[in-house]
Amino acid sequence: MNNLGSDSGYFVTATILENDVTMLVDSGANVSILSKETVENFPYALKPEMFPVQTSLVSVTGEKSPFLGKTEIEMCIGNQKVVHSFLIADIQQGGILGIDFLIEKKCDLLLSKGQLVLKGEKIPCSLGTKMIKLQVVVE
Repeated sequence: MNNLGSDSGYFVTATILENDVTMLVDSGANVSILSKETVENFPYALKPEMFPVQTSLVSVTGEKSPFLGKTEIEMCIGNQKVVHSFLIADIQQGGILGIDFLIEKKCDLLLSKGQLVLKGEKIPCSLGTKMIKLQVVVE
């Protein structure tokens, strides 16, 4: 029996611009997010263009933080290459795969098997407790 608290979650590793990034798979997040630190670690010559957004991140304590921008990124998860749009924010996780990603890429999350199914490939997820509770508020 698992002793997982309410702050536990499933994580996958994505390779983005030569960097391994731990991504929280979060069907409760309506958008996908990359951390500011993750983006800063991309090789300078390969950094994607960021576009401004008028959206803020709000923590469960009510603290508001503006998103730093939006970008489109190619990444590998398992053996699958996909392109997806991410908001950039100052968060603790490397990134969050939100419901927008899961629906657009037609993913299945098999909790009983600890797998994310992407384009038919069963990608192992790891259980972790690196979560922070966030909600997205559009201004």
